[in-house]
Amino acid sequence: MAARTARHAPAGMPMRPECVPCALSVVLSAVRHVSADDWLASKVLAAVMADMPPVDPERTPAEYSFEILKTALRAAGSNDPFLAERRAQNDAARSLLPMAEKALAGASDRLETAARLALAGNCFDPILPGFDPEKYLERALKERPARFDYADFRQAARSAKSVLYILDNCGEAVFDKLLVKELAAPGRELFVAVRHAPVLNDVTRAEAEELTFSEIARVVDPGRAMLGVMLGRCSAEFRKIFSSADMVISKGQANCETLAGAERDVFFLLQVKCQVVADHLKLKCGDACLAYRRVGS
Repeated sequence: MAARTARHAPAGMPMRPECVPCALSVVLSAVRHVSADDWLASKVLAAVMADMPPVDPERTPAEYSFEILKTALRAAGSNDPFLAERRAQNDAARSLLPMAEKALAGASDRLETAARLALAGNCFDPILPGFDPEKYLERALKERPARFDYADFRQAARSAKSVLYILDNCGEAVFDKLLVKELAAPGRELFVAVRHAPVLNDVTRAEAEELTFSEIARVVDPGRAMLGVMLGRCSAEFRKIFSSADMVISKGQANCETLAGAERDVFFLLQVKCQVVADHLKLKCGDACLAYRRVGS
């Protein structure tokens, strides 16, 4: 049995037994990005399952997945199997920018439209095979998300002197940038958070620079490799930015899983992709949401 890692005060949603097969599915996807060889996939899965951590409600699903993913990538001999996919997803998203920019140009409320576009962009995810990003964007502009706390979002955006926007996947980051641009204002400090090191198809500093986020915001990272934002493992500098920002926007499931119990108000912007998250947010799988979580609620 794997040794337990050093504990820290949980700040997210607890994992459930359903998270184990989901994490193994992520591992298999990562290995398949390294090689199509069944022998290698079998070897890696055997290595992972021989030392599986226990189901632990003090861990978040993202923390659990990251722990076994590290074991899997060591066995597979690759530390960044999604590099090509990150580039391809950004290219695919850029091809849809004319549609998104046209929608923004004709919007009566540009901030709301940008939020809907960013939310739709969360479909760029390796656990959603065969998705059609163009249809997601079209639907996002026509249908109201299952939960859309936009009035709170707009009010916070109007008054905030500092905003932290935590990015998730590549591809969707192209549309996140549209929303970050709408949040830019004279005298306002903008921070965009990326992953410290490559993990799945999440945005790293390299992709953020390639997408020119640094032209409109200060690009920061948690200071350590992780999936989501495990506050107990983040650098002191990042924790200070997180706690002091007037407005925090958390994008995607892994960030939501790890920050769902954070000791501050957070706006969660995501597509619900599993039952564990759906139950926590009182939504259904497939729902889109902009959820405002007030500290203590």
